[in-house]
Amino acid sequence: MKMRLVTTILGLIFSTSEVLLTTLPAYSQILPQNNSVKLLAQTNFPIKGSREDTVLSNRYMKTDITISNSGRIDGVTKTWSCNSSGFTGGVYIAVTDASGNILNEPTQRRYGVNGKTWRGKCSSRTDAWYEQIPENKINSVHSVVISHAHTPKSKITKEDVMELIRIGAEVYKGSQTGQ
Repeated sequence: MKMRLVTTILGLIFSTSEVLLTTLPAYSQILPQNNSVKLLAQTNFPIKGSREDTVLSNRYMKTDITISNSGRIDGVTKTWSCNSSGFTGGVYIAVTDASGNILNEPTQRRYGVNGKTWRGKCSSRTDAWYEQIPENKINSVHSVVISHAHTPKSKITKEDVMELIRIGAEVYKGSQTGQ
């Protein structure tokens, strides 16, 4: 397999002919704007890929994936912290065709870990997961983007959101009646 390094921040693209590293702003743009991925006549399965990142200082994520000819994406994500505090990290997988169109319905998976133990041992967890590429798109698979990011948990609860909606509705209603 031919390998070529370009640059990296968050995203790693695994092409079926070569590995390309590319700059990806956090989830705002899934694919690069250039045409650096080569078109292949046929996709050879299984497609395997792996990415490991330092998400924050002494906080890490690693994801291994395999895409089978049935379109199933099997993934294993390890999340660990060797810092005194833990974190929540997210992994996002996008499978694309040669034109950069996303073929799957990407889901961000979030995993939280504690900080290192009182004995100084890193805390970790490993999670297996899967996604399915639609059957009619399997033969169009050209590349895979694996992206890890710090995804802290929201402190806003469902009840907080419902209360804000209620207040907003009252304000709107009052503005319509002149109150």
